[in-house]
Amino acid sequence: MDTENYVLKHFKLILSGLLISLLIVSLDSTITTTAMPKIIASLGGLQYYVWPFTIYLTTVIISAMLSGKLSDFYGSKKMLIGALLVFISGSVLCGFSQNMTELIIFRALQGLGAGIIVTIPKKIVAEMIPPRQRGKYMGLFGIGG
Repeated sequence: MDTENYVLKHFKLILSGLLISLLIVSLDSTITTTAMPKIIASLGGLQYYVWPFTIYLTTVIISAMLSGKLSDFYGSKKMLIGALLVFISGSVLCGFSQNMTELIIFRALQGLGAGIIVTIPKKIVAEMIPPRQRGKYMGLFGIGG
């Protein structure tokens, strides 16, 4: 089966998977922003309050900038799956953090995955959808970041 027929046959499933990946990152950002003061207080690191946010945003920006070129080399599907694994691993490790240093390092890992997750679904949609219809579908992805 060639790729074009596969995409047409499974279009809704592919689109749903891409939107769910963006939803995961969006929910994480919302939940983390709300819960971070209590998390940091429980780890006893109020003097390092800004670091989990700063490192996360820095790694999101870096990985978002690099993800387009890397996906040209390795493929968008592999990059997205890898990014989801990195992001989920970072999230789990953040939950098990015992001190601020661990939390900061694991938030960096989480940010690396999030930056790729925010950019690659849009690239995949741009490759799947003809230019005339692309705006309609890109509007769905504007929600995610």
